[in-house]
Amino acid sequence: MDELVIGVVSGLVASLVIFVLHAVYLSAIRPWMEDRVYKDARIEGRWCITYPGMPDVEEQVTLKRTAHKVTGQINSSKGPDAGKIYDIEGTFRNLLLTLTYTSSDRSALDRGAFVLQLNDNGASFFGRSSYYYNEDHSIADAECKWRRIGG
Repeated sequence: MDELVIGVVSGLVASLVIFVLHAVYLSAIRPWMEDRVYKDARIEGRWCITYPGMPDVEEQVTLKRTAHKVTGQINSSKGPDAGKIYDIEGTFRNLLLTLTYTSSDRSALDRGAFVLQLNDNGASFFGRSSYYYNEDHSIADAECKWRRIGG
């Protein structure tokens, strides 16, 4: 009977060790290795979003990047959404940035997406945004331009 208990306990301990090592690999080691071999442009930092069709709207973006994964926040500074904050996540590969955003306020329904291409030797993104338009309860899209703030 002792051998059975020892076998079960050792199996549980081995499973726990493998589970912990797998979690550490996925959360720390793998992103570190991917970042070391990352060959795309460095897009992390601050950006300003403008919409040519909506001159009264302006937003500030802070991007963080680990390998191809991108996260960050959008702060609306001008326009009907002034003062609102959105969380963003997505990927950047082959000069294309695809992002989804959701309102940081969990009671708000605001959400949408961006598909952008890096231009001007890494100084700007150009593309489109799609979003929920509250006035007529539809999905709308808009052309947008991001320009890098600072260096």
